[in-house]
Amino acid sequence: MTNFKKALCWELHISRFSFYYHEWRAFYYTPWLPQKISFQWIYLLYKWLLTIFFSFYVFFSFGRSEEYFFIYLTYWGVLVLAVYLLFSSIIITIHYMKPCFCKKYKTSEEDPFVFYKLPERPQGCCGLMHNTLKWYNYIQWLLFTISSGLAVGITILYWAFIHTSKTDHWDIALHLLNGVAAILEVWVTRIPVRIYHAAYIVSVSAFYVLFTAVYYGSGGGNGVNNASYIYTPLDYESAPASAAVFAISIVLIFCPTVHLFIYANYLLRECMLRFVAKKCKWIVSH
Repeated sequence: MTNFKKALCWELHISRFSFYYHEWRAFYYTPWLPQKISFQWIYLLYKWLLTIFFSFYVFFSFGRSEEYFFIYLTYWGVLVLAVYLLFSSIIITIHYMKPCFCKKYKTSEEDPFVFYKLPERPQGCCGLMHNTLKWYNYIQWLLFTISSGLAVGITILYWAFIHTSKTDHWDIALHLLNGVAAILEVWVTRIPVRIYHAAYIVSVSAFYVLFTAVYYGSGGGNGVNNASYIYTPLDYESAPASAAVFAISIVLIFCPTVHLFIYANYLLRECMLRFVAKKCKWIVSH
């Protein structure tokens, strides 16, 4: 079986709905640095800097919006992104610190960064047979999938439909840098992106759209100009038909397209790693 057919067979298998993966190291190391903890601390520093930056904006955004914080998708997006970065940074830090507290623990310097070779075809229906991840890696992967989809989607939607006034640092941080950070995370990490995982970002967007309808029905306002809608394109009072079409389009068309864009970046990352691996022996391609 050719490499392309093998990859396609695995990618379209039903097990790709799950969060099982054969290589746990992909969740702790960046492939762009030598696979030794002494070099990977640079990666950890990058993670913590992003965590601090977006946590800062979450904290002050909450104080700025108060009771209206949770009605805006923008804040949902930056909150999930900050939680993902914090959670990921913590488990990576613990992993890197283990050799300091456990002498018997083997670091990547003692254990070569060798990837598990998958069989030609998937075995079983869920992928558990080849899984090497822990329960917290499932959470890390889910947060990665949802945060990247939300961040990129929010960036596109805001500048295309919402932004009308002057641009300030809040706009840049919450509606531009979040999307940039999400794409950067796709490229810097080795966490895989699955086509079928679009179902999770679609589910979150569907939940938010349903929330906006219920919020409008209960008489809620946006906290800015006392309007009955949260965002102008979702004005169920003045233009219910167009708002409904917009909402359905976001869930069924826009979100899957955003996920495919992120998936395309993942494929480009893997292709580039394979190319660069031929030049740099310390880069691992799998």
